[in-house]
Amino acid sequence: MLLVVAVSSCGRDSVTLAYQPSSGARAAYDAVSTVRTRTDVPGRAPDVEQRSHLHIGHVVLSAGDGVTVVSVDARYLDVTQNGSAVPAPDPLEVDFQVDRSGRAVHLTTETVNPSNEVQQGLPEITAPFPPGPVRPGEEWQFPAPVGHSGFGGTARLVRLHYEAGVPVAEIEARLGSEIEETELRGRDGPVTIGGNLTLVLKGTYEVRTGVLVESHQELTGDFRLRFTLKDSNTPPVAGTQTLTVVTDTRRV
Repeated sequence: MLLVVAVSSCGRDSVTLAYQPSSGARAAYDAVSTVRTRTDVPGRAPDVEQRSHLHIGHVVLSAGDGVTVVSVDARYLDVTQNGSAVPAPDPLEVDFQVDRSGRAVHLTTETVNPSNEVQQGLPEITAPFPPGPVRPGEEWQFPAPVGHSGFGGTARLVRLHYEAGVPVAEIEARLGSEIEETELRGRDGPVTIGGNLTLVLKGTYEVRTGVLVESHQELTGDFRLRFTLKDSNTPPVAGTQTLTVVTDTRRV
């Protein structure tokens, strides 16, 4: 999940944070992501650790009236699984609609739930921006969306400083989300998954342009699983899975 911020001065020691890039703006990032899954299902998949190196591009397709549409494309430069090289997933291109507060909706699935791309290590766009001006050290509540699943929790403006002469803002947040039971395509048949997600993030952003400089994100999930074998009359198999995704992203 990439955070992009526009920061404007509001008083001597406070800033207003909002997602408001201009139409046509572009950014490119390198991201290194480690995904660990621990699955407890009789006769099912072993524990897996997958490490991915991605190149990610952002293009703002449209901006205005407090809503921005961003196209995100990602190419996997290399992928290893349990220490061995494996074929990389196909390139991905997904569009998001993002409001000023930083809430992102995946336009393909019309959901703010973490998608399959997150489990593959691709950060989605989201940002826990405050409803008004904040000062360094100030914390705010970022409520979960009403009417559908999504992240909510607390965020804090750590500090305002300079990097290579450029003003930047540093934000930390701890967010959570309840994932309702959802059926996904599995290798051997449908998989029903539901549970809790926790996202801890820290990001640094250019003040003048609102562009992400770098971020560190740790996403953890505890899921309930139910497997149904295709072309089989056997009852579904139940179990659990723990997911950890650690992603470091930096603008290039």
